Amino acid sequence: METLSKITLHYSRPAPRYNTYPLIPFWKNNLSQNQWINSCRQSLQKKNKKISLYIHIPFCETLCSFCVCNTYITKDHALEEVYLKWIHKEFAYYCQEIPELDGASLVQLHIGGGTPNFFSPKNLSLLLQNILKKFSIPKLKSFSWEADLRHLSFDHLKILYELGFKEISFGIEDFDPKVQRIINKVQSPKQLELAHENALKIGYDCIRYDLIYGLPYQNIASIKKSIKKTLEYKPNRIAYYPYIHSPENQKSPRLFNTSDLPLGNDRHLLYTSVNEYIKKASYSDLAMGYYVLENDPLQIAKKNNCLVHNLLGYSALETNLILGLGTSAISESMNAYHKNEKILKKYQSQDSKQNKRTHKLSQKDLEYRAIIRSLFTQEKTTFSNNLLKKIYKKWEDLEKHAFIKYDKYNKLILSTEASPFIANLCLDIDYYVK
Repeated sequence: METLSKITLHYSRPAPRYNTYPLIPFWKNNLSQNQWINSCRQSLQKKNKKISLYIHIPFCETLCSFCVCNTYITKDHALEEVYLKWIHKEFAYYCQEIPELDGASLVQLHIGGGTPNFFSPKNLSLLLQNILKKFSIPKLKSFSWEADLRHLSFDHLKILYELGFKEISFGIEDFDPKVQRIINKVQSPKQLELAHENALKIGYDCIRYDLIYGLPYQNIASIKKSIKKTLEYKPNRIAYYPYIHSPENQKSPRLFNTSDLPLGNDRHLLYTSVNEYIKKASYSDLAMGYYVLENDPLQIAKKNNCLVHNLLGYSALETNLILGLGTSAISESMNAYHKNEKILKKYQSQDSKQNKRTHKLSQKDLEYRAIIRSLFTQEKTTFSNNLLKKIYKKWEDLEKHAFIKYDKYNKLILSTEASPFIANLCLDIDYYVK
């Protein structure tokens, strides 16, 4: 039997957040472009067609050394108009091939990056206007975007708000100047204060702060200062994510070595030392370090057993199809995934009819995806007898230490202590991962 400390260390290791299942390295590229389009069309056969969009803007003026996102480092803003045309070309192709998109209800729209506000306010408006007029825009929707404080203007905030965006996230990472310098993302509290005040003044009703633990030079004292500073602003949501050290995917020369990172128990304490602290400040722990204020739509959805976890993370709104536009953007239909070219020149020259990275989900994939998404949204799930037999022995120690329990219907229920480890538990379940 393992000791409690060994279990905790094992399950607190970095793990993927399972926004897709299977994970992208295991995709089989088993769809032609025509099959992908047919899957999209089939997903929109319902009378009340609900669509979600993700738009990826890869440009950044500087590269953060912790980043594993698909980025293109440049100060050439002439690329804005070129990229804008590519996005519109891709969207026009989908509109031509999927007539069901016309008049569909756009319930969710997210702009990520890279740096979305690398684009000028004018070009952000031009990017979105042609896209938005294709859809029906419901009152109940979630339009959100990620802002870089270092390049954010009042007009960026205002124009996107006028286009329907009421949610914004600020990539804080850490307030400690020493940590900011080592990750090459230096931003001041004054920049945040101005951005936060302007967003409230304009009318945004959901502001999220994104912080990362496990970065070089972090310790319990420093991270508590960052959390304390965060709580002073009282954002609606706090995302407290673990840093995943992946040197093979990090393109920039790092200013730190593995020895500069908090590892093992030191890393785990960076999470546990602030978890209760945040919850005492009237936040609920949605799951895995995602905190929301009481009466947040996500928390209400979780209480009502209708919280959604998909490509775009957590949502209170169901959708029939997610279309991703731009380099490396991923799309999700009811039974398939599709991923665009990630290299800018290849995306520019790609033929819309050409096959990209794809995966058609088997019946087994669909079953396991449902199990994993249930764990992510409700912290419980029901296993088939075959799967229960496979994992029961593996999780014997977790049950012994009350991290998990089973009811008489084979339903697995996680304890509060197990919530941070959901992704690691999913790795144990994942039949692709050996």
